[in-house]
Amino acid sequence: MVYAAPVKQSTAAQTAKSFFAAKGKVLKTTNAAYAPQRRLKSATKEVAPYYVFNAGNNNGFVIVSGDDRIQPILGYVDSGSFDLNKIPDNMRDFLKTYSEQVAELDAENKTIGGTSSQNAIQSRRAVEPLVKCNWNQDAPYYNACPKGTKGQTVTGCVATAMAQVMYYYQWPNNITKEIPAYKIKGETGHYSGTVAKVDAGTAIDWANLKLEKYTSGSTTAQKEAISKLMAYIGSSVQMVYDYAEYGGSGAMPSDIAPALNDYFNYSASFLDRSKVTAQEFEDAMYNEVAHNRPVIFNGSQADGGGHCFVLDGYNGNGLFHINWGWGGIANGYFAIPILNPDESGIGAGSGSGGYAVYQSAIIGINKGVQAENRSTRIVSEFVRINGAAITTRLFHYSDKTQDVDCAIGVREENTTNTPALNTEIEKFSITPGYYSRPTQFILKNLTPNKKYKAYILLRQQGTTAWSWDESNFVDVSVDAQGIIKTAYNKVYNDSKSLEVVRLEPFIENIVNGFAKAQVTIKNKSQKEYNGTIGVATAKSYIPGYGLTYKIYKARPILLQAGEELSFDLDYAFTQAGPQKLYLVTGNNKLLKQQEVNVDAEVESSTVETKFSFKDDVRAIVGDNVVGSVKITAKDAPITSGLLLALVKGGYIYKSFPTSVKLETDGVKEIPFNFQDVAPGAYNIALLRYDATNKGLGFCGKADYISVRSTVVSYKKDGKKEFALYTNNMTFDADVVAVDLTKVSPTSIKPGANPNTLYYVGNKNITGLENANKVLVNRYSPSLPVAEKIVLDDNYSFACPIAFVAKDVKYSRQFTNSYAKGKGWETIALPFNVQKVSINGEAIDWYKTKDETGKNFWLLSYDGQENDDVCFRYAPEFLANTPYIMGVPEKMKNVNIDFTATNVQFEVRDLSATQGANYTYFGSYRERTVQDAYTINATGNKFEKLGTAVKPFRGYFAGKGTAATLNLKAIGYDVTGIDNIAEDGTFAAPQAVFDLQGRKVATIKNASELNNLPKGIYVVKGKKMVVK
Repeated sequence: MVYAAPVKQSTAAQTAKSFFAAKGKVLKTTNAAYAPQRRLKSATKEVAPYYVFNAGNNNGFVIVSGDDRIQPILGYVDSGSFDLNKIPDNMRDFLKTYSEQVAELDAENKTIGGTSSQNAIQSRRAVEPLVKCNWNQDAPYYNACPKGTKGQTVTGCVATAMAQVMYYYQWPNNITKEIPAYKIKGETGHYSGTVAKVDAGTAIDWANLKLEKYTSGSTTAQKEAISKLMAYIGSSVQMVYDYAEYGGSGAMPSDIAPALNDYFNYSASFLDRSKVTAQEFEDAMYNEVAHNRPVIFNGSQADGGGHCFVLDGYNGNGLFHINWGWGGIANGYFAIPILNPDESGIGAGSGSGGYAVYQSAIIGINKGVQAENRSTRIVSEFVRINGAAITTRLFHYSDKTQDVDCAIGVREENTTNTPALNTEIEKFSITPGYYSRPTQFILKNLTPNKKYKAYILLRQQGTTAWSWDESNFVDVSVDAQGIIKTAYNKVYNDSKSLEVVRLEPFIENIVNGFAKAQVTIKNKSQKEYNGTIGVATAKSYIPGYGLTYKIYKARPILLQAGEELSFDLDYAFTQAGPQKLYLVTGNNKLLKQQEVNVDAEVESSTVETKFSFKDDVRAIVGDNVVGSVKITAKDAPITSGLLLALVKGGYIYKSFPTSVKLETDGVKEIPFNFQDVAPGAYNIALLRYDATNKGLGFCGKADYISVRSTVVSYKKDGKKEFALYTNNMTFDADVVAVDLTKVSPTSIKPGANPNTLYYVGNKNITGLENANKVLVNRYSPSLPVAEKIVLDDNYSFACPIAFVAKDVKYSRQFTNSYAKGKGWETIALPFNVQKVSINGEAIDWYKTKDETGKNFWLLSYDGQENDDVCFRYAPEFLANTPYIMGVPEKMKNVNIDFTATNVQFEVRDLSATQGANYTYFGSYRERTVQDAYTINATGNKFEKLGTAVKPFRGYFAGKGTAATLNLKAIGYDVTGIDNIAEDGTFAAPQAVFDLQGRKVATIKNASELNNLPKGIYVVKGKKMVVK
C-alpha cells in the first residue's frame, strides 16, 4: 500500500520557481501566497493540499499540488496576483475541490496512475482561448435586467456565460421563437415580479456587440445592445433574478441547452459529469475546444453554491482555459477536478461515475444546426429497476406545468442509432418544483443473447420527436431463455449505509470565528455511495416539511463498498457556550451530533500596534508592501478575529483575515506581504468588527506607506525590475519588454534587443520610431495596439501584456536543407502566420501528401509510439504551436519572412502540444531547460544535447526516459521521403515491394502509397510506412 506523499512548501516553491522560469518569470518569494491547512491521517503535522505562489510584480500566479500523487501544476494565471479576498467565488470553489480531493486520497492511501496510453497517434495540441471577450454581470451588462424595490438585479452567471459564447459565434441575428413571459416569486426582501415576453424576430444588435469589455464609457448604443442580449438570454432560461447582495441571479444548468436550441438556433446538449468517467469527461472537453467549440461549464458545490463559466482553450499540457465571466479577473489555465475514486479506489478499475458529481457541461454548441436529439428542460431519473421492470420519475423547475409523454427506448450495445420505443407511453402533467409520480415501465420483445441500453424518452405532448439523455441509461442483458436483467450504470445513495467513524473539532472555537471539524465516514454496505455530507450548527422545525438542519458547509463524496474517507468541514457558531454540531446528509438525514464549547469574544480596551516595513522604507519602489505588525494587549486579554488591510481613500484596497488570542500584555507579531499594489498613498491598519457601530473599526493605530510610479523592465530570465524614470535610462539586451505607462516620458532611447516591446501611454513619444512600440489607452477596455512589430530570430521575445499588432514580421534563415530524411528544424511563433515569402514573393507549404508544386514542408506533432515522436502535415501555421519545418536546398540560408496583419499576441511565454509521455514545447526566448530533447544537427532526431534552447525553437520534455527520440512523419517514416522530389513525385515510376519481396504496385507519386493497405513497403530500397 502506498501512503500519502505530501509535498513540502520548500519543494513546491522549487516547482513554482521552475514553472515561472520556464515562462520567463521570477518567483516572488518562497513563502506561499496561500496554503490551506491539510492534516494527514498518519501524522499530526499539517501541510497544504496545494500552494499558491505569486510571480514577482503582478506577473501572475501558479497553483502547485501539495501531494505528489497529483499533477504538480494545477493551474496558473499569466497576470495579476493571488488575493484570497478578491478571487471570484467560482475559482474559490475550484480550489476547495482540490483540497477535498487530496483529503480523499489521504483517507484511501491512493496513488494516481501516471501513464497514458501509448497510441502512436495521440497528442493534444494547444488551443488558444476561443472567446475573446471578458464580460461581467454588473453595469452596463445588467441595465436591461429587472429592477425591484432594492434597485437593479444582476445578469446571472448563466446569462453571462451564454452571452460570451454567443459573442464568439455572433449568432443569431434574430430571436427564432417567442420567449414567453414568466413570474418570479422571491422571498421577503428578494426580487419579485414578472419578466416580459420576448417576441420572435427580435433583433440582436451584433454591430454594437464587438467590444472585449463594456464600461460606463461605452456608447449608448453599445450599452443598450449588451444589456438587451443579457436580458434576452436571461428570459430564455427563466432566470430567477435577484440583487447582488443576495447572491445574484440564478438559473438551472439543465435549461441552457434547450434555450440555445429553441430560441437562438444552436445545437447543444447537456453532459452530466456524474454519468461518465473522468477520462470520458476530460476527453469530451478537449474534443470540444479542439473543434473550436467553447463549452458552457457548470460547477456546483455540495453546500448549494453554483457557478457557470466558459471553458474555451487548452494549454497543450493538461490544463484548460477558464473564462470566469468576471470581467477577466483570474482568467487562466486550470486542471478540471478529475480525481475519481471510482477510477482509483481500492480494487477499482474502469467503473463508471465520477468524483465531481456537481459538474456539468453544455457541449456540441454550433450555430444554425439542430441535433436530432434536442435537449429538454425535464429532469428524468431512474428510481428502481427489477428485471424487466424500470421505474422512473420526472421533475422540472420552470414556472408553468409541463405536459409530457414518457416511455423507455432501447438500442443495442455499441450502436449509436436512435433508441427504439419499447414500452407503453405514459402521459404526465408535471407541476413546477415537484416530482411526478413514480411510474413503472416493462421492457418487452428483446432478442435473446443480446445486450442493450435503456433510456428514458421524453417529448412535449402533441409533438413526435423524442429526446433522451445520452449519458443516463440502464444496462440491459437478455439470456438465452429471453430472461431480461437490468443493472444501473451509475451510483445511488442510501444514508443508512454510512457509519460515522469520527466527528471531531480540532480548531479552537470562538464566536463568529473560523473552525474546522475532522470527519471520517465509512460505507458499511455492499454498494457504492454517492451523495453529500455537511455540518450544521442549528436546527429548526418547518411546518409542512419537518425538522431541518442549517447546513454550514457540505461536500460531495463517493465511496466504494467498505471504503473509509476522512475530510475536513468548516463551520462557525454565532453564540457562546455549549452548542451542538450536527453531521447530516444532503437530503437532511442526521448521521451524528456532538457537543462543542464555544468561547465568547473578548475585546481589550487598549490594543497597541506597531508596523515595520522592509528596509524601513515607506516610499516603495516596486509593487509589494512587505513587513509585519506587532500587536500588544495592553490592559486586558483579547480574543478576536481581525482584518489586516491597506486602506485608500476610506476604502479597503487589499486585506487578509487573521486572529489573536492574547492574555494581558501578551504580544503577537503578524507578517504581511501585499502584492501588486498600484502606485499611490495608503494607510495600513488592523480592523475588527465594532458591534456598537455595526461595522469595521480600527484596532490600534494605523500607519502609512506610498508606492512610487516606476518604469518596469521585464528581463529574459523572467525577472522584473522597477526603477524611477530618468532622462538617460538605458536597457540592455536582456530586457524583453518595458512598461512606461505609469510614467510620462516624452522621449526614450531603445535598448540593445530589437525584439523588446515598449508599452507607452503617450503616442507622441520620440525615440521609438523604429522599435516595437505598443500604445496603451488606460481609459479604453480595448487591447493595446502596435502599428508594426518586427521580430529578429537571434534575440529573445516575451509578451507580458496582450496586444493587437496591425502588422508583424519574423525573419529567419534555415541553415539545413531537407533531403534523405534529414534537415528538419524546429519553429514556434507567437502569432498566426498568414503569409510566408522570400523577397516579397509568396511561398507555401505542403498541407497534405497529395499536394504538388509547393515550396517547403511544415509538420505538427501528432503523438508518440514508444521512442518515436510522430509528425503530420500541418494545415495551418498557428500561434503558440511548435512545428518542424524543412526547406529544399535552394531555400537554405535564404531570408524567409513570416508575416501577418491584425493579429493578437497572447501572454504566452511557452507553447505546447501534449503527447502521451512527451510534450513538444515552443519557446520564444533563450532559456535553459533541464533534460530537454532538442533537434540534432542532422535534423532527424531529438536528443539530450544540453539545456540551451534558442528563441523561436521547439524542444521535447516529459516523463519518458529515452536517450533519443526518433522523428517520424505520418504516412511514411522519415527515411521514406528522402528521394521524393519537391512536388512529391519520383523522377521515374517506381516499383513497390512488401516485406516478403513481392511486387505489389508501381507508383509515380508518393501519395499513391495511400491507396495500399496499411503496412510497411519498400520503394527504391527504402522503407515506407502506410498508417
